[in-house]
Amino acid sequence: MDVVDGRWHVGVGDPTFAGWLVCLLYAACAVMCWRAHRSSRYGHIVLARSAPREAQLQMRLSIGWLGSSMVMALLALNKQLDLQTWVIQVGRDLAHEQGWYGHRHEAQAVFFLVFAAGGMALAGAAAWWLAPVARRLRLPAGGFSVLALFVLMRAAEFVHVGLRSSAVVDQWGWLLEVLGAAMVGWGALRGTVTTERVRP
Repeated sequence: MDVVDGRWHVGVGDPTFAGWLVCLLYAACAVMCWRAHRSSRYGHIVLARSAPREAQLQMRLSIGWLGSSMVMALLALNKQLDLQTWVIQVGRDLAHEQGWYGHRHEAQAVFFLVFAAGGMALAGAAAWWLAPVARRLRLPAGGFSVLALFVLMRAAEFVHVGLRSSAVVDQWGWLLEVLGAAMVGWGALRGTVTTERVRP
């Protein structure tokens, strides 16, 4: 993402060492989650007859890892494209065109609440679906919780509801990203190894 004349344009949004480190870590985690997905999917196939219960669990793991891979890939892309800036720009243009720019703070607060509620609903649905295999996913679940905290902090910062120390978030927020992504990646690696062990 590049900002030219105050407008969003496609480009590298965070060319710093920390920015590229987090981006590459997200990408690596996406690959590891994909490998865990493929491994669990194969485990589901080969265990279908000999251990149907475990095969069902492997199927749930496969879907969970696929979703995780997609999320990590999107985070990798967004790290440099900075799509939230584009969303804010679109909202600002819409507010000007429709004449409610003076009430933008109220709209931003509503957007933040809807965003947070939607994220919680999605997380709740995922937790319900993966409940039978929750013990196997504690590490990546913790990683996603850390990443969710970072995303909410950034969202609150963008809509100006509750965070005043944006410099602190900008300077140290990447540590939350590294910690969360590392937990997800390590969990995916362990998940792949565990699936290999349960195959006949």
